[in-house]
Order: sequence, then structure tokens, then C-alpha cells
Amino acid sequence: MCAGTSKDSDSASLSPAAHRLKTQRQAMVWRIQKMTFWVLYDHLGHFIVLNLLTMLPLAALLWLSQNSPISSAMLNLVAIVIYTSVVTAGQLNLVNVLLSGGAFEYRHLWNGMGRFGLATLLLGVIAALALVVCGVGLWFYGGVLAFTYPMPGIILAQCCASALALLLMAVFFALPSLPSRSVGTLGALRIGLALVAGHPVVSLGLLITVCIYAVFMITPPGAALLSTVPLVVLASCAYELLARYHGGDQDIREDEEDDYLNRGFRDFLFPWKG
Repeated sequence: MCAGTSKDSDSASLSPAAHRLKTQRQAMVWRIQKMTFWVLYDHLGHFIVLNLLTMLPLAALLWLSQNSPISSAMLNLVAIVIYTSVVTAGQLNLVNVLLSGGAFEYRHLWNGMGRFGLATLLLGVIAALALVVCGVGLWFYGGVLAFTYPMPGIILAQCCASALALLLMAVFFALPSLPSRSVGTLGALRIGLALVAGHPVVSLGLLITVCIYAVFMITPPGAALLSTVPLVVLASCAYELLARYHGGDQDIREDEEDDYLNRGFRDFLFPWKG
């Protein structure tokens, strides 16, 4: 009884702004997914056309790789990685403009590709290195060392898995900070690490969400229609809401003030009545 009374009094003692911050943090993963859904819903036709246009060069590179010698296939693979990174940079810039209240214009894609393509590529390289290094460590410690020294092997394997999740989520948060903050690769990575450290539960929930989105991406309809767009929108919405949370009371926007957060199921059924 005393504990419950103390908890109620603590909640009552919070200022309206502090209570709003606490409530928004507790529902952060849900709000991120809600914002992601409405961004995709509002601009679905544009995103599908954009994805089909950007997938054509990628499909051509994949087709050339099938009937090429190993050396040419490797060059095509490098070209695919570079092209995907540059396109992702353009998508990040475009979604950042949409979240700021701007209109869907293809010029934002080209501007983002030119300004943030290299930084996005470097972050992708960091994620790939983390995946290789931590993946090898996870295999070795969990599949080889654990047979001889079970406890150290299991502990080290868990450390590799945790480090991999930390780095991948840091890159996930770092990518949308490039167009939002106009920082370099290292600055974006520092922001990503700080957000993961400050929001471990939100990061875990988003990691699970990313895995679900990735399954959709590798299906033929998902790859043809939207490809990386859902993940880009998810990352941008996550960064946007966390930036608002850390921006101070004057920068926190209520859900009712945001067109991507103030709608419900009725708006989905009757969009013309909005």
C-alpha cells in the first residue's frame, strides 16, 4: 500500500511536460511504428514508382553478374553495394523532408545521393565489418571454444552477439542523422551509439521490428515494390521521435499536432474524410 501510494505521489508530482515525456518514452516503439505506417500510407504510390525506377539499374547489375567471370562478378557486387548505399542516402534525405512537412519531390532524392552518399557507404562498410567480425567470433566462441571450455565460450559468444546488435542498431540510428544533422560519418556513429545507450529497451524493440521488415524485403513482392524504403522510413521516424524527445519541452510536439501520429483506424478506412 505504501509503495503504491509513493508511486502515485511521484507521478502526481511530475510536471505536465515531464509526465508527457515519460508517457511518450514508454510508448516510443508503438509511436515509431505508427508514424512509419502513415508515412508509407500517404506516399505509397510515389514510393513504389521511386523503387521501381531505382531497382532497374540494380536488376541490370544482378543480371550481368550471373553470366560474368568471377572477377567481373566481384566488380558488379562492389557496384551494387555502392549503388544501394547512394540510393539509400537519397531515400533518407527524401523521408527527412517529408517528416519536416515538405512535399514529395524527386529532387530531394538526387540531392541526398550527392550530399550523403559517401557517408552512407562508410556506415554500411562499418556495419558489414561488424557483421563479419562479430559473426566469426560468435561462430568460433559458440561453436568451437564452447566444446572445450563451455562457460568461457558461451560468455564470449554472448558478448559478440551483444556487440553486433549494439553496432547494427547504432548504424540504424546513425543513418537518418546524416540528413537531419548534416554530420559526418563519425559524428553520426557517435549519435547512434548515444541513442542505443540511452534507449536500450526501445533499441531492442526496434531490432525485432527491423528483422520483421527484413523478412518482407527479401520476398519478391517486397523487393519489387518497396525494397529498402520501409527500413529507411522506420529509421527516419525512430530518429525523428527520439530527437523530439531529447530536444526539450519546447521542441516536443504532441501527437495531435503531427499529421503522421494523430490518425486512427477510421482514417485508414475513410482517408477522403481526413
